[in-house]
Amino acid sequence: LRTSLCLQFKPHHIAAGAIFLAAKFLKVDLQSGSDGEKVWWQEFNVTPRHLEG
Repeated sequence: LRTSLCLQFKPHHIAAGAIFLAAKFLKVDLQSGSDGEKVWWQEFNVTPRHLEG
């Protein structure tokens, strides 16, 4: 598979996208953080808009 994805996006954005797509494919609900905890995508410094867009 040849792609320029690694030139277009930062590694942590690609990793977050892979997690997002895997969870969507497997129908896994990624719960958001509770009681002031960070939600999972904040650990990668991305927004839901970036992941879904």
